[in-house]
Amino acid sequence: PSKNPPGLKVTYVKPNSLIYRLGLRRGDIITNINDISIRTPEDSFSAFERLKNSDSVTITVLRNGSKVELRYELE
Repeated sequence: PSKNPPGLKVTYVKPNSLIYRLGLRRGDIITNINDISIRTPEDSFSAFERLKNSDSVTITVLRNGSKVELRYELE
């Protein structure tokens, strides 16, 4: 069994992209998007689909072993 924590690792962030503006950085591990648990890329796609009706997004990541909450107001 792998020792990887649950979540989705961010391997690349394009400067000035939405992901960058959300505050995500390379190496972050996304564990939740608006209280939706993220374990696979499919989970993140489905969470982002649901964001279309939201005013804001809260993304919980593990960064250097610490839990960080990133909040962003959507236009």
